[in-house]
Parts: sequence; structure tokens; C-alpha cells
Amino acid sequence: MSVFMLQTTQQLKGYFFRRTPKDHKNIVGGDFNCVESLDLDTLNHSNASCTLVGHQELRATVADFELEDRWRVENPKCRQYTWSNKTGTQASRLDKFFVPTDLTIDNCSISVFPFSDHKLVNIVLSMNQASACFRSKVTHWKLNTTILHEDDYKQKVRILIRDMATLMDAYADVTEWWDDLKARIKVVTISYCSKRKMKLKQKFEDLKAKLDTCSPGKEYAILKDQLRDMYEARFRITNIQSNIERDLMDEKCNSYFF
Repeated sequence: MSVFMLQTTQQLKGYFFRRTPKDHKNIVGGDFNCVESLDLDTLNHSNASCTLVGHQELRATVADFELEDRWRVENPKCRQYTWSNKTGTQASRLDKFFVPTDLTIDNCSISVFPFSDHKLVNIVLSMNQASACFRSKVTHWKLNTTILHEDDYKQKVRILIRDMATLMDAYADVTEWWDDLKARIKVVTISYCSKRKMKLKQKFEDLKAKLDTCSPGKEYAILKDQLRDMYEARFRITNIQSNIERDLMDEKCNSYFF
């Protein structure tokens, strides 16, 4: 369940929980606009700060549902914040994941998100017990057409075609040669995309690591813009790989849309 809590509405801190059934495991994440500890979860906030509004109600409700703030459990004395003002002089950890106390979590972390003044809270669930429910479907390989504009990829294909041209006499006819060439291009392309993906992933992680240790300022803004560009590139690739028919249906006023 994803929630957003108003800063000044004390009663709402437990409202959404009360409307949630207890007969199954619940995972609740969102911007709760309150903290439990001024010492650990805030920077330069006073005791009268609105970030304390409703924290007692939220704590009681979380305990009632047998949930826990998993990031705090894993980092009991760490000071890290999910929101800060532009100068970095005031900050709070407002965004959290509350998960069942008996649920296995592989990782819970906080990282910069370039599209918001809040940071991103990442949580990785252990799906070993439910793996049968999430088996991968048979998929068809699709070419990431963005690589057609990359010089490194084009050079690899040129070399392959040049080498294959010298072997044309070894084939029964040009059709057999062409079919083999297409198969080889696919192998080269998949290999190129795999290595490209690993390099981009490493660059992505390095950029996030730099942002986590960088103070607000000119350099921070430049790094954040670079991270934004990488996120947008990921979004474009995801859109290409998504189900086109479903995307088209989303735009029509039919039963699927509503």
C-alpha cells in the first residue's frame, strides 16, 4: 500500500492502516510526513516541529499490525534523510517502508531520486518462498534500436559483415549466407547489449554513490541532472519493451481503461 500523510492531520496517521485487512501480510510505503526521533531522523528541527505531529498514532498503529520500519531496524544509529531543503541545512527522514516483522528483506536503502526533492527508498524482498508464483514467462528477443546510433555497435557490425563477405563462397547460395549473417548479427547484438547494460549499471551505481556523499551545491546539481538523464533513458527503454497493445488500450475510454 502506498500512502501520503498530511503534515498537520494527526488523526490520519493511522487512518489508512485501520482500513487495511489484517488477514494477510501488508507492506506499507510512502511519505508519512512525521518522524519518531528528532535526534536520529531530523537535522536542525525543533521540538515544536510539525514533523512530530502524529508520530505516536503512527507508532501505535504500526505495532498493532506487527510492522516495523525496516530501514531503521537495519540502521539503528545511522543518520540519513529522505528530504532536505535546497541548501541542505534542514532535513528529515519522512519516507519509509513498514513491513511485517517476520518478512525476509534482502536490502533496504536510501538513494537520490532526481525527479523530486525527496530521496528514493529502495526495498528488495526475498521471494524464495513465493518463487513459483513469479516464474518468468517465455519472451521474445527485441532489438534495442537505440544502439543503432552508437558508433561502437556500428563498427562491430561492419567488421562482421566484412568478414562474412569473404566466406560467401562457402555457402550453397546467397540466401543461406544471409540467414547465417542475420543469426550472427543477433549474437553480436545480444553480447554488445549485455556488456553495455553492465557498464551503464556500474555508471549508474557510481553516480548514486557520488550523490550520496556530495553536499548540496553546483556539483550536486550537475550530478543530479546526470542521474536524471540516466533515469529517463531507462524509462524510454522500458516503454519500448512494454506491451504496445496495453499502452494503446490505456488511452481508450473502454472497460480496461476504467
